[in-house]
Amino acid sequence: MARAKLTALAVDRAHRAGAPVLLSDGDGLYLRKQNRESASWTLRYTFAGRPHWLTLGNYPDMPLAQARIEARQARVLLDKQQDPLSVRRAALAEERQKGSFKSLCEDWYRAEVQARGLKHPAVPRRYLDKYLLPKLGRFAASDITPADVAQLLDDLKGRSPTAANDLLRFTRRIFAFGVRRRFLMSNPARPAAASQGTNPFKPIRVDVEKRAGVAIAVSVRPAGSQRHCEFPDSGERTPLRSTGLRRADRRASPMPSNAAGR
Repeated sequence: MARAKLTALAVDRAHRAGAPVLLSDGDGLYLRKQNRESASWTLRYTFAGRPHWLTLGNYPDMPLAQARIEARQARVLLDKQQDPLSVRRAALAEERQKGSFKSLCEDWYRAEVQARGLKHPAVPRRYLDKYLLPKLGRFAASDITPADVAQLLDDLKGRSPTAANDLLRFTRRIFAFGVRRRFLMSNPARPAAASQGTNPFKPIRVDVEKRAGVAIAVSVRPAGSQRHCEFPDSGERTPLRSTGLRRADRRASPMPSNAAGR
C-alpha cells in the first residue's frame, strides 16, 4: 500500500487557499477542489476495464481520517468484484424511499439531545416541532437544497432574527449528523453550500428601538459568534433589561462606558 501523502494541516491550507487543486493521498484517494467554496474527496478506481471517480464526501464535513476509511471500504468492495459506485447508487435509492427529513430529525434528537442528557432538551424540540418538521418534514433529507433552507430562514428572520439564527444552528447540526452517519453527502445549511452571490446564511443585523427611547443596534450572529449590543454615546444609563434581550445575550453584552463609574 502506498504511503499516505497528505496531512490534516495540508488539506486545511489547500482548502483555505481557494485555488482549484487535485491532491493525492495515495491508493487512488484525492482531494478535489474545483472552486473557492467547496472541496470533495474522490476515489479513482478501475472496474470492468473502465476508470471511475467516486465522490466519498465533501470537505470539511468529512475530514481526512474519515475519507481514508471510506476509501478503504470502497476498495474492499472492489476486492469482492463489486462496483462501489453501483453499490452507492443502490443504497441511496433505498434510503430515499424510507429516509425522510423527519426521520433524520428524530434520529438526531434521540442521539444528540436525549442520549447526551442536555440541560434544556425542550428548546431544540420546540424548533423541530414549530419550524423544521412542518416545513421540511415530508421531504427526503437528500432532496433538501440550500435554497430550501434559505427560504425557511427568510420566512422567520423578519419576525424574529434571534430565533432565525437559533434555527440555522439546529439545522446545521441536524444535517451534519446526517453527513457523519453517511446518510447525506453534504450539508445544505453550510455557507459553502449557498449559491454564488448573496449568502442567505450570513449574520442577521436589525435596528431596534425599545421603550427606553434609545436606539440599539442588535447584531444576531450564527452559532459560535458573540452577540452584542452597541449603545449610542449618550449621557444617561440604559439598563440591559430594557433592551428586551434574553438573559444569555445580556451576559455577553458590554455595558455602556458610563456604567463603570457607579
